Amino acid sequence: MHLGQYWHMPIRVTAQVVVKELIDGCFEVRLNRPEKRNALSIEVREEAAEVFQRLAEDEACTAVVLSGEGPAFCAGMDFTQFGGGPGNKVRLLESTQALFTSLLGFPKPIIAAVHGAAVGGGFALALTCDVRIASEGAFFGFFEVKRGIPAFFDLVRLFVGEEVARDWCTTGRRIEAAELLRLGVVKRMAPQGSLMDEAIREAGETRARGLPPGIVSVFAEEHLRFRNALFPGEYMGKGI
Repeated sequence: MHLGQYWHMPIRVTAQVVVKELIDGCFEVRLNRPEKRNALSIEVREEAAEVFQRLAEDEACTAVVLSGEGPAFCAGMDFTQFGGGPGNKVRLLESTQALFTSLLGFPKPIIAAVHGAAVGGGFALALTCDVRIASEGAFFGFFEVKRGIPAFFDLVRLFVGEEVARDWCTTGRRIEAAELLRLGVVKRMAPQGSLMDEAIREAGETRARGLPPGIVSVFAEEHLRFRNALFPGEYMGKGI
């Protein structure tokens, strides 16, 4: 299946996720909601999941660079869409599962090109990639814990261990890219102007997925907690 010839066109008219072929089989998947700092709305999650599912089958695609349009990589989940009736809650749950399942099951390397903020769910999104290349001004964090929303503790400790993960996931502090570089979570830093070049170079050098052991089971637990928060005490008989 060769879809590369079609990627110059948006997947949908709204095009909140833009895809284009860069060079030598490397594709860019760019979150395109800059007015909301690429917050992961339901629509963004659904479109991104579809994109990664299609690229997984595209023989022309050998690697992906995940990036964000505008001043930020990704500001996390769009909390303005939380709540509502059962139909909206089901869509929240299904779109979140679809996005992270499509990333975790993706058979080719994914390089995160992170600039500006990668916070909350945006931080988790970057951690599902094989390699993170960050601009010199990039920063990370789980700011939502200050609003009583739990962070991705089990996920983070796969990368940095218990003590550091507890610090990041309970304080909600801003974490500069240089700190992640020192701990090996970010592989390389680059000036903003050469971030994509560095990410493309890394994509050409990364030959296999390098996610830490246990990441799939951690996301399964996160999904279960999210489901129980949306539907406390209820059984969803839809395989969700």
